[in-house]
Amino acid sequence: MTLFEISCVIDLKREVPGVHGCMCPASSHRFYLPTPMSCRLPIRFFLLRHSGLRLLSRIMAAVFGGYLLTSVWIVWCGALGSALGSSRAEAILVGMQSGFVLYPVIIAAVFLPISLRSAWLCLLLPSAALAAMAACMTGWGG
Repeated sequence: MTLFEISCVIDLKREVPGVHGCMCPASSHRFYLPTPMSCRLPIRFFLLRHSGLRLLSRIMAAVFGGYLLTSVWIVWCGALGSALGSSRAEAILVGMQSGFVLYPVIIAAVFLPISLRSAWLCLLLPSAALAAMAACMTGWGG
């Protein structure tokens, strides 16, 4: 049962003539409520279900999350290059050049038909893992 269905569980047999109804998008039932105030939804539901906010969140994930993951990728390539004994500048250059391919792929992946939570987690978890590996390879933080 979703959050909206829980908030819409109201006496279904109550139909008051002349009172405005509240249409539940999760189902085809029409609930007649005594006051318009009881038709309001929790803010949490509104933020999760409003299509404009979902699109804004995906755009922010694509731009800022993609930038974060690409930046951490470049740092990781530099740390990997120095750990393997090659020039750090060359390793960072390779990371930057591969970042030009990685960033558009990340932007396209954010708009796949997956949940917002999955989109954000697929950006933040690899970023954290790459940052931790780069920190361990360079000896930073310990």
